[in-house]
Amino acid sequence: MEIIKKIITAAVIATVLLFVVGFAVSAALDLFGNPVDKKNVERVAEKYVSENYSGMNPVIVDVDYDAKYVGYQVEVYLEETKKTFWLHYYVSGELEWDTYDFCIYEEKFAKAYYEDGLYGIRDVIGEAENEKQKAVLAVINFDSEIQNGGLCQYLVNEDNENIIKITEYLRTVGAHEQAALLDTFAAENGLELKSVEIGNSNEYSEFENSMPFDEFDNAYMDLYTPDEEWKPDFSGIVVSYIQDNIEDF
Repeated sequence: MEIIKKIITAAVIATVLLFVVGFAVSAALDLFGNPVDKKNVERVAEKYVSENYSGMNPVIVDVDYDAKYVGYQVEVYLEETKKTFWLHYYVSGELEWDTYDFCIYEEKFAKAYYEDGLYGIRDVIGEAENEKQKAVLAVINFDSEIQNGGLCQYLVNEDNENIIKITEYLRTVGAHEQAALLDTFAAENGLELKSVEIGNSNEYSEFENSMPFDEFDNAYMDLYTPDEEWKPDFSGIVVSYIQDNIEDF
């Protein structure tokens, strides 16, 4: 009988110890990740930075498990440009995001955008040096005129080169709904998208009353901040385009 008790006691102790060890291992994996997964992420990350950033001498500084997002944060330092950014991988080794573009955007535009919105970005860009910069500057000017005077004022104030290409530029940056709205308004009202020469205030009033510009302006502002929370507003669309094409800015 005494032997049976000892056997049962030993079995209980072993079960408890097994449970404790299992719990400790599980907790450790939750906090620090699986070493096998980490090694795989290191290998995949090394290949990725070699293929995408070899010209800037990339160095993987650290690989940390991110319990919050259940993945691995890889810190990368570019010796050539002295910049640091991060990669985030799922535990499977699949890349979730690369923050390089965002980090470069933050360094160049974040402060200006925080202080003055799109107009701050416009000031940082200054004179356009390529077509992508032209598109961004053109749509920022378009937005500024619509918000402060409307489409009528835009057609009078803006350069003809930008006006005739504005729907193309809007689509380039991803503002497809705004471009479609302008195309529809122009088609329905026989409006040619070009600069309008105005000699005096009477001529301006006559042009302003020649078609329902207010309808366009109101519809544009309705699109500016969409009802769906997941959709970016106009500023967000432009910022996303810059981030996605940061090498051209």
